[in-house]
Amino acid sequence: MNIKIRHSFFTAAGIGLAALFFLQCSKQQPETPAAPEAWERVKSFPLIKGVPAGILHDDAGNLLVAIGPEFYGIHKVVVGKDGMPIPSGTIYRSKDGGKNWEPASDGIPELTGILNIVRSDDGYLYILTRPSGIYRAESDGLLWRDISKNLPPDDGSAFAISPKGTLYCGLDKRGLFRSTDHGNTWKEITGSLPDTRIVEIAVDDKENIVLMTKFKGGFHSSDGGVRWDSIPSRLFRYISGGPYYGLYFGGNKFYAYASGSGIEVSSDRGTTWPKLMEQGVGPVFVFNDSTVYVGIHHGVARLPRNGESGPHLLLTGMDTLSGIAAIGADKNGTIFAATMRGLYRLANP
Repeated sequence: MNIKIRHSFFTAAGIGLAALFFLQCSKQQPETPAAPEAWERVKSFPLIKGVPAGILHDDAGNLLVAIGPEFYGIHKVVVGKDGMPIPSGTIYRSKDGGKNWEPASDGIPELTGILNIVRSDDGYLYILTRPSGIYRAESDGLLWRDISKNLPPDDGSAFAISPKGTLYCGLDKRGLFRSTDHGNTWKEITGSLPDTRIVEIAVDDKENIVLMTKFKGGFHSSDGGVRWDSIPSRLFRYISGGPYYGLYFGGNKFYAYASGSGIEVSSDRGTTWPKLMEQGVGPVFVFNDSTVYVGIHHGVARLPRNGESGPHLLLTGMDTLSGIAAIGADKNGTIFAATMRGLYRLANP
C-alpha cells in the first residue's frame, strides 16, 4: 500500500500566490453540491505554524500528523500554548483517535523541515526532511534514524515508497535513487532522465514509476528506471508556474495535480493522463481503494459513490483560506484533513 500524501509549498511568495489563487478561484467556481458528511475541527490538536506534510497511522493504530516548515528552506521555531518552542518540523502522535497529542520526533535534528511522511506494510515509517535527509523509525515512531548516509551529499527533493516497500528518492542535483533494504543501501536509477530536479515521485504495485520534474515535464518507467518515456501532458509540463503540485498512487490509479491545471488520472501505468476534474488542486487520497477525496479550490471534495450524482460533492465545515495541505485516515477508517490553520475530522462518513 502506497501512502503518500504531500503538497509542495516552495517559497514565501509561492504561498502568497497560492492563497490568492484559492481565493480568486473560489469566487469563480460554480456552486458544488454538498455531501451528507461534514468536517469537524479537532480542537485538541496543537497550535502549529507550518505546512502539514502528511497524515497516516502506524501499525499500532496511532494517528500521526507531520508538520513541515512554514516556508520551504526557512526553518522557524514557534511558541506553543504552554510557552515552549515548537520546531516547524514536528511529528505529532495521538493514541486515542485525536483526543490527546504528543511529539514523536526524537532523533530528528532541530530546525529540520519535514517534507513527506510514508509508511510501509512491514512496520516502518519514513520521512524526507530538509536539510537533514531521510529518516526511518520502527512502527511506533519513537526514535528516528538517518538512512541517507549512503546517498550522495545532496538535499532530497522527492521521496516515495512503493506498495512492495521499495524506497525512491530524488536528489536536487544527482538524479533518482532506489533502496530495496529499508534504506540501508541505495542504487542510482537515473538512466536516461534529463538533468533536472525531480520534485514528485509515485510508484504502483508493479514498480512502475512516475516522476514530476521542475522544468522538463513528466516521465514514467515500466522497467525499473532503465528506460524513461516522456509524459505528453500539459499538467506535467507547466508545474514550474504554480506553487501547488503532486503525485499519488491509490486504487490502482496514478493521480497528478497542479494549480491551474486541475487533476489528471492514469489507469494504464502512467502512459496516458485524461482529465479527472478542472477544479482540483490536490492533494488526493484514496480510501479502501474505492473512495476518492481531493482538495479543490474551496475545500475538500469526494467523488460520487453508490449512485450519487454530480462530478464531485463538497465536504463542508472547514476553514479553507490557507488551502488543503494533507488528507489521510486513521486505522479505524476515520478521514482527517489538515490546513495551515488546523486539523479536521470527517464526521458521519
